[in-house]
Amino acid sequence: MKRIGAAFLTFLFYSWGLDARAVENYYYSGNVVIAANQVIDGDIYITDDTVIENNGIIRGNIIFNDAYNLDITNHNSIESNFITVAGATITQNITTQNDIHAIDNLTNYTLKVVNADGLNMADLVAMAGGASEVRVTDSLLVLGDDLSYFAAPIYFNHSNTFVINGTNLTQSCTLLSNVHGTPYMTMTDIDPMYVGTPNIVGGELKITLLRQTNYSLVFDGALGQYLDGLRDANADDKLLRKLDRVGTRRAMYDVLNESGRIKPIKLLEPMRVVNTLNDVRVFNNTDSMANIAPMYISSDEFNVIGGTLNVSGKVDDNIFARVGLFGGRMSYSGDLDEYKSWLYGANLDVAYMDKDFYVGTYTTLLYSKFSDISVFDNGKIVKNPNGVSGRFGLDTGPVFVASDEIKIAPFIGGTIDYATILNNHTTDFNARAGIEFTVNTAHDGNKYDAGMRTFIQTDGGIYAMIYSNMLSIADGIGGGVNLGALYNDSVLSYKIGLDINVLF
Repeated sequence: MKRIGAAFLTFLFYSWGLDARAVENYYYSGNVVIAANQVIDGDIYITDDTVIENNGIIRGNIIFNDAYNLDITNHNSIESNFITVAGATITQNITTQNDIHAIDNLTNYTLKVVNADGLNMADLVAMAGGASEVRVTDSLLVLGDDLSYFAAPIYFNHSNTFVINGTNLTQSCTLLSNVHGTPYMTMTDIDPMYVGTPNIVGGELKITLLRQTNYSLVFDGALGQYLDGLRDANADDKLLRKLDRVGTRRAMYDVLNESGRIKPIKLLEPMRVVNTLNDVRVFNNTDSMANIAPMYISSDEFNVIGGTLNVSGKVDDNIFARVGLFGGRMSYSGDLDEYKSWLYGANLDVAYMDKDFYVGTYTTLLYSKFSDISVFDNGKIVKNPNGVSGRFGLDTGPVFVASDEIKIAPFIGGTIDYATILNNHTTDFNARAGIEFTVNTAHDGNKYDAGMRTFIQTDGGIYAMIYSNMLSIADGIGGGVNLGALYNDSVLSYKIGLDINVLF
């Protein structure tokens, strides 16, 4: 009997526990506010037209008893499944950013935006994946992303405003599809390199971007005025022609940085080529002589006509030197710039060589006076600037005497290239390795001198030259030819020179 009584009491306590844990159901109609600290786990039955403002958490099913209308403003979380009937409607209302909370299981509903001020359209679309339509009334929305993939129709009335943020726009595009109505549209923060026009065509919000070529509007301050001045001087200016074609601001700066008129140090890049092609061979001839050498240098974008005057010879046992002057006229015609320059230079070369060892140094200084060009430097326009480039080199290596007439001299060394113009300067160091072959012989009262010199630098440059000279010992006069080539930065440059030598 006691066992039967204990079992009965246990059953009663268990039943009371189930009742304590039972989930309450809710029956909503009219206006319902769910507090922030409230959690709804039970099912909700919609028994009439209902407006729910949810500040808490809803987990239970939302079940329609009949074809009622349900309006929801969701400030927190709704995890419910919706069980509807034919004719029932569900609308989610959005007014402020605080209302933008997705209801994950909700589909075939209307997203309604009313009296919103400055909402991001991308946020609305992100939460409205299951919506069948979006209706916007008396609101201001901000659009800056491509939302053309959003398939639900979007309806606007005439009192809506679309503020189109142009910060990331770089080309004409469709920003939004399935648009119905004609809201007022304005664009903000568009890069001034574009003129942007929004328009709704065939239900698509299209943005047409046209490149702005009034550079006083594209760039603040003196740079834009300088570029517009170039157009006034020459409507077909090469720099502007390329600048007008690029589609992004980064591409514009890439173009400007390649122009010597905007980055003046680039004006001296051809001078480095000239200095390299005038590379020396001071230890190949022990005779004291004067040398006059007219020359022509040609590269991808420039050419130089000029010449050198040098005096060279043996100054002490195994020590040889050469000193000289250079002058020429350069014509430059590149993709972006076109100008001319007078070149004036000097060189001093000293070498020590015995039958076993060679060390040589050389220094070249080149002054460039530009003409027919104005450059933009440090906020100012400078017409016909001048610049200086210099090159110092040192080579050393063993000397192999193959015979009385033939010497082979492999060498290693390095160069320092320096350039300065206006407030710009640059210094580059390159190591190099190379070899020189020389032949010196005499026959029938004449001396013959020929050879080849080549090296490769750490910047990838490859240089090679050959030369040949003949000197009449009786007359003390002779001549020859020298040819040089430099391959660097995927460009081949070459030099053709004549030698006129006079003994003294």
